[in-house]
Amino acid sequence: MNKTNIFSTFILSSAILMSCFSCKKNASTNSATNNTINAADSMCLSYQELAQKDIGNNTMKYYVFGMITVTDSIVEKYATMNVQVISKNCAMYPEFACYNKVIDNYLQSKK
Repeated sequence: MNKTNIFSTFILSSAILMSCFSCKKNASTNSATNNTINAADSMCLSYQELAQKDIGNNTMKYYVFGMITVTDSIVEKYATMNVQVISKNCAMYPEFACYNKVIDNYLQSKK
């Protein structure tokens, strides 16, 4: 076997190994992503259940986050519906969005 054939064989083998490594890495990344999605879904369901429980106990809350400033008029508006407004500042909390959605639906159904 001459040097050209050895070099070509080495390049081909390296390409095959890199391809296999890439497939395994993508599979583990996809698995981790699926676990994250499942954890997020589970967290959302937990907060939806908590919202239902709070509705039943008449201890509803509404979580405000992001760029929205909690004003006295917002607090007063929700207080008339027996809802406590809780500010979570700028951080986005998807689980609180799930909670709020249940509360929103309930309040809309009461109109």
